[in-house]
Amino acid sequence: MKNKLFLLFFLFIFILNSCVKEKIVCTITSPAENSMFSLSQSIEVNVEASTTKGSIIQVQLLVDDEAIQSLTKEPYQFTIPPKTIPVGLHLITAVAYNSMNNQEVANVYITIEE
Repeated sequence: MKNKLFLLFFLFIFILNSCVKEKIVCTITSPAENSMFSLSQSIEVNVEASTTKGSIIQVQLLVDDEAIQSLTKEPYQFTIPPKTIPVGLHLITAVAYNSMNNQEVANVYITIEE
């Protein structure tokens, strides 16, 4: 009887652990949404990334869906040099990848002025 209870308890814990959904968090902490920059200004992009299973193995920065840079260690701080992004409205995207082959995306729009 004790063996059966132990086996049921073990099975319950195993199933419960398998059902816990993995969560990745990826947030662009700066710049703020709809920030404005001049064409001659550097743009600092800071990203926070974490995961409940595995570890964050890479954070990639994209501008208008074009990869700019990636980092494999914290802090996830990127610098976009002046005149890299043309004048206009642009989408900044951070993609966090974890060791469990999953990803999470964060976006902000910025405007570059002359």
